[in-house]
Amino acid sequence: MAVSYKNSNVSNLYDRDFYLWIEETARLLREGKFSELDTENLIDEIESLGRWKKRELDESLLAVMQHLLKYQYFPKQRLDEWRATITEHRIRLEQILASSPSLSSLLLEEFAQTYQDAKKIVEMEMELTSDTLPSESPFTPAQTLDENLFPD
Repeated sequence: MAVSYKNSNVSNLYDRDFYLWIEETARLLREGKFSELDTENLIDEIESLGRWKKRELDESLLAVMQHLLKYQYFPKQRLDEWRATITEHRIRLEQILASSPSLSSLLLEEFAQTYQDAKKIVEMEMELTSDTLPSESPFTPAQTLDENLFPD
């Protein structure tokens, strides 16, 4: 059962009870009472949803790249969980891109930097010097997302 607050309290509600603020904001939107909305906080929350989706994309891309590097360059140490992690995060990437296709362009824009981050993490984790792994990604974006690609 939702408790309803009148307009004057909606912005104060944001700091007191976030869930109730969401419920009240949804109600006001459904009822078309746009002048009663706490627009400042609503804008912040909508923008944070976009950042959250982008962060999900970044984290999964990084995980795939890290494990592809380890899978390819350390076959003697290869673990089954590396393959499972690659598969899991590829599925997540597929789902993210299916629900937000515009993130595809961000994936391409950030691909080179994400590779550098993955390279740095793998070098640290595997106790390598910084020139051991390729300076540029040995995988294309399409290969990174290809569910059938497991390099030898």
